[in-house]
Amino acid sequence: MKICIAQTEPIKGNVSAIIEAHKRFIELALTLHAEAISFPEFSLTGY
Repeated sequence: MKICIAQTEPIKGNVSAIIEAHKRFIELALTLHAEAISFPEFSLTGY
């Protein structure tokens, strides 16, 4: 099983930019044939 761990750099308060960054990580994980991807806790909220 191939697992990706994403290390994000959230932009506090800019949820739309954070979501776009997450989508890019997901797309990259798919190109690498990952079966799972893990994001840091609270990464979508920017905290």
